[in-house]
Amino acid sequence: MATRDELYEAVKETLEQEGVLRKIKAQVQSEVTKMLFESVPSSPQRPGLPQDLVLINELVKQYLEWIGYSYTLPIFNIESGCTSQLSQEELAQKLNMKLSEKTKKVPLLYSLVMTAKKPSTV
Repeated sequence: MATRDELYEAVKETLEQEGVLRKIKAQVQSEVTKMLFESVPSSPQRPGLPQDLVLINELVKQYLEWIGYSYTLPIFNIESGCTSQLSQEELAQKLNMKLSEKTKKVPLLYSLVMTAKKPSTV
């Protein structure tokens, strides 16, 4: 018969292998962070971010959503104070990017990195 410690280790190992433990830890961390931010008395209104920083935040948000970081995204929204939600088309227009069928399937940040990695044709 397995001891209590052996049973605990077996359950822990199974949860780790299936990725469940990591997800639970991320969810707990996300909830704790939200509670901490909500418990802090309101500070004076943060000045508006420059448009370039808003675009960077939007690129990061789009990437986090695409990659499935569902617990990181709410924390990013809280910490950045980012309340806007630009569509991929709006974001591409503001960045003077043309969307293709291929680039529509990935976040614009990914497309920017892939474009930057291409060798120069000069």
